[in-house]
Amino acid sequence: MGTFRVPMEIRNRVTQQAETVDALVDTGARYSMAPASLLHRPGIDADRTMRFRVVTGDTVNYPTGAADFLVEGISAPSRIIFGPDGQYLLGAVTLQELSLVVDPWEERLIPEEELHL
Repeated sequence: MGTFRVPMEIRNRVTQQAETVDALVDTGARYSMAPASLLHRPGIDADRTMRFRVVTGDTVNYPTGAADFLVEGISAPSRIIFGPDGQYLLGAVTLQELSLVVDPWEERLIPEEELHL
């Protein structure tokens, strides 16, 4: 399966202020990630720090917070990592919260109930 990007709207859960980004669909990433500078614009705040193992094998601490996501017309709350500039990921937990699955043949996201075996 190749990699692909989708538009992802990230909203403040209280004010509904939002930012839309072009996110890499990364089922190997547990949580979604966007730059901290972008998340602060709609007033999304970090509420905890979590430890993550990155691709190099190192462990790093990142702030995380709660946000609402809108992807493919479907909205759901999920946790987001306050990451470095340039990092826009749509991770597995957010995909699960949105009930979206990856169609590897068409490189797109589809609602879980449309998945055919």
